[in-house]
Amino acid sequence: MNIRQIDLPEEKSRICNEILRSLPNWFGIESAIVDYVNDVKNMDTWIAEIDGAVVGFISINKHNPHTAEIHVMGIKVEHHHKHIGSQLVKVAEDSLAKEGFSFLSVKTLSESREDENYAKTRKFYLKNGFLPVEEFKTLWGEDNPCLFLVKPITAHHNFKKITAVMVHVPDLNVGLSWYMKAFPEASHIKLPEFDFEYLNLNGINIEIVKADEKVGTGPFGTVVYWEVENFGLTKSHLENIGATLYRGPMNIENGYKMCQMKDPFGNLLGLRGP
Repeated sequence: MNIRQIDLPEEKSRICNEILRSLPNWFGIESAIVDYVNDVKNMDTWIAEIDGAVVGFISINKHNPHTAEIHVMGIKVEHHHKHIGSQLVKVAEDSLAKEGFSFLSVKTLSESREDENYAKTRKFYLKNGFLPVEEFKTLWGEDNPCLFLVKPITAHHNFKKITAVMVHVPDLNVGLSWYMKAFPEASHIKLPEFDFEYLNLNGINIEIVKADEKVGTGPFGTVVYWEVENFGLTKSHLENIGATLYRGPMNIENGYKMCQMKDPFGNLLGLRGP
């Protein structure tokens, strides 16, 4: 996947129109679509592409030197749950951080009106660090109560979160295949322009790379721990596909257990869970 900023007003409008009309469960009001298509012409806009095809976009409205807003964004339904939206938000947020903005806001349909699609939208924004501030019951009309959410923008040079875990293996194909089995919930993403493949789980890249003389395989340094829903089942799953217990298990806080598992290539995975 490739994310890039676009500058031509006509291109912004065309892509906005295409994406929004592919999402009738979210954007079903014709006048609103027309307004969005016109509004984005003068807004910072980024698009997400897969194999050259645009699958999503985000447009940012800068209200003042301190606060900006996600004016509109959309991802084609067949590409939902692939962390594309989160990556678009991150790219926009990083750009705003470099410009000195302090807050990023967004408006969406409030839970006062039941809608399973917008329930997913609210969950997405909460997951990406937005906090609900206030409900405006009549801003969009009585039938469409508006929820206003905000998140602080962290300075771009600060640490934010773990973005990637790099695992060194002797054989790329064998290593990638094993980790696809180890993390069956992860998305498999290919970047042909870089001749690179990786997995993505909840926004964290699991990058399988070839070991070399600088970085080999084995349990010699930092161990990344994954929180799991069921400690015993996850431990058994990894053992069934060739991992071995390296250290533990031991009881820790909150009734959880933890252990270290060694993959077939000598690297360690940490598990924590009930």
